[in-house]
Amino acid sequence: MIRQLTGIVAGHSANSIVIDVHGVGYLVYTSSPGTQFKIGSEVSLHTYLAVRETALDLYGFQLHDELEIFELLISLPKIGPKSAAQILSQADISLLKEAVRNEDPTYLSKMSGIGKKSAEKIVAGLKEKFETLDIGVVGAEGSSSTH
Repeated sequence: MIRQLTGIVAGHSANSIVIDVHGVGYLVYTSSPGTQFKIGSEVSLHTYLAVRETALDLYGFQLHDELEIFELLISLPKIGPKSAAQILSQADISLLKEAVRNEDPTYLSKMSGIGKKSAEKIVAGLKEKFETLDIGVVGAEGSSSTH
């Protein structure tokens, strides 16, 4: 499993970057626009390797929290890596956690490509995962116990 990459940005597109790590270029799909990464700059991303029958796809995240939420999203029924990355590209992590804490799918249902029923299922599924894994969400007093 490739868990982290640090290297030089060799190229980018709308939703991916190429990271040169000692002469090997890794194509990494990002939840941030790939164009926000400056070619020639150093970058370090937490990664998830999605293994499919016809491809090995790397997804990269600047924050460990984003990777954690990504992994929880893809563990839900009917949410694949591309959908999870799309959700994270549109969602602020703290607002997503707040929506889960309040059991309010409205925030998610306003996103492109997510209907009301899907948003409800995502919020319910994440709430269950947060409780099972004891992942803290922003509480009423404004503190967070995420790791």
